Amino acid sequence: MSVTSTFSEKTTPEKIGIALSGIILLFLLGDAIPKIFGAEFAQQATEQLGFPPYQTALIGWVLLACTVVWAIPRTSVLGAVGLTAYLGGAVTIDMHEEVWFAVVFAVGFGLLIWAAMILRRRDLLKVLIG
Repeated sequence: MSVTSTFSEKTTPEKIGIALSGIILLFLLGDAIPKIFGAEFAQQATEQLGFPPYQTALIGWVLLACTVVWAIPRTSVLGAVGLTAYLGGAVTIDMHEEVWFAVVFAVGFGLLIWAAMILRRRDLLKVLIG
């Protein structure tokens, strides 16, 4: 049996998980890259949360590292854990600043990351529910 399979051999939930993961990946890259390259709006948003501007790039690199690890199928669970931790930090900061939409968005986005993971890898569901 071949270890790799083509997209047409995948089940519908797997295809949905792959498509959802692609959308999530684009969103995460769209968040990390402006931070890394020091876009003015990214630095201002980081400053408004109480961070010095020089930390914006570091935050972007952490997000990019977690995203790349998550995008690689063999290391995707580790990447999902890293993204969950990253989003947990975002939730904490946003709760402190009382930015409730951002709190709900970060929690929902974290759940979406794990939903995409479970759709891509059905064996994870067995691990989660026993």
